[in-house]
Amino acid sequence: MKSFDAVVIGAGMSGIACALRLKNFGLKVAIIEKHRVIGGLNSFYQRVKKNSDGSRGGIRYFDVGLHALTNFAKKGSKNKPLLKILRQLRIPYDELKLQEQNFSTIHLNNKALKFNNSIDLLSSEIQTYFPADHEGFLRLVELVASFKVSTEPSEYVSSREKIKEFISSKELQEMIFLPVFYYGSSWEDDIDFSQFCIMFQALYLEGFSRPYGGIRTLFKILQEKLKSLEVVKLMGVAVNRIRKIEEEHLIELSNGESIKAKQVFSSIGYPETQKILGEVIDQKAVGKLGFVEVQLIYKERLTEKLPTICFYNEDDQFRYKVPETLIDERSAIICSPEGYESFEGEEGVIRITYLANYHSWKSLESDEYEKAKKEIEIKARNLVQKLYPNHKRELVFTDTFTPLTVEKFTSHIGGAIYGATKKFQDGNIGIKNLHLIGTDQGYLGITGSILSGISIANLYGFPKGR
Repeated sequence: MKSFDAVVIGAGMSGIACALRLKNFGLKVAIIEKHRVIGGLNSFYQRVKKNSDGSRGGIRYFDVGLHALTNFAKKGSKNKPLLKILRQLRIPYDELKLQEQNFSTIHLNNKALKFNNSIDLLSSEIQTYFPADHEGFLRLVELVASFKVSTEPSEYVSSREKIKEFISSKELQEMIFLPVFYYGSSWEDDIDFSQFCIMFQALYLEGFSRPYGGIRTLFKILQEKLKSLEVVKLMGVAVNRIRKIEEEHLIELSNGESIKAKQVFSSIGYPETQKILGEVIDQKAVGKLGFVEVQLIYKERLTEKLPTICFYNEDDQFRYKVPETLIDERSAIICSPEGYESFEGEEGVIRITYLANYHSWKSLESDEYEKAKKEIEIKARNLVQKLYPNHKRELVFTDTFTPLTVEKFTSHIGGAIYGATKKFQDGNIGIKNLHLIGTDQGYLGITGSILSGISIANLYGFPKGR
């Protein structure tokens, strides 16, 4: 039976970063992935591109999780999460080929605020449209900027209650929450204040960028790192059960084999880890929030300048909760990957993301499921036209994924993208030498996921005596 110093479950961003960091410590490391490709929540897939005569015309690549790489930092900046990641994984900054966002918008009812990778723009917008709350907003910025990301456990604090100490306008509160919730909350209509600070820093104080070439650029770098460091990859095999044997863990795999590990780092989620431990799943902690995303592919690239990302809500109340129907049409994220400094594709693309009801999608028969996706694709096209009335491009392809797609490829119960409502900042779920990384550890987004894997590896994987 093969034995390892450390085994990482899940080859998503946090899992790969954790495995690389552990390997840098000189440990014997294996990473287990149930699918045959890496990526997890932030992967990519492809569809055959056909010519008008039906012949094969190449491949279209679709990013799954990447709307934006948050926590942008310029080369040479000090004390930035992104640069810490690159330093600890020994990745040169220039290899990412980062392209900054042009600008993004928060669209609530008939008002819109612009923001970019400098807090000055959002501050100026708030001073113009919400002058009575500008001073309070600056105090909030000061507090969030001083917040230190930690692996120390903390009690839940409601951000909805906390923000009232700084912002009196209900409308401005909703606008601030709109991107934060959509990009990181596993709680309905709220978020823990420590998580709020992490996301505020990531979105507003540091901002958005995108690797030229999309998520594939980052994966290519990580793949080469895994290969060069000789991390053992067990691909296309799932973990059926983890059993404790003396001072090691016995990991039973779906191919009938078993391996031993002195330490296990699980990125698959808290309830999902409970399941393979043979424990009763904490149902209260299971995340509820899932999404449907429509990708619209156009024949030509943009000639106008659209927001890189528009966080949209049609009225003055933002409802961040599981909808009663298949999707909630009242709010959405509209992302234009072309809205960065530079974009590699010949065709244009816009991505529209809605809150979705997993159980409603699960109840559909196969033909109903496909019909529902087509209907939502029409709604997405109409929303783009409503927001950007001068946007007139020929649509050549659409593709849609639902919470069922997310569940299939990530094993997250109910397709909950942001995982459980219970987070474990120190990675400790009460099992000796088994540590949680990724979404349910508590660092969110692509940058947060990578940082999570590194931080927990540093906390538990660094050999004693070094």
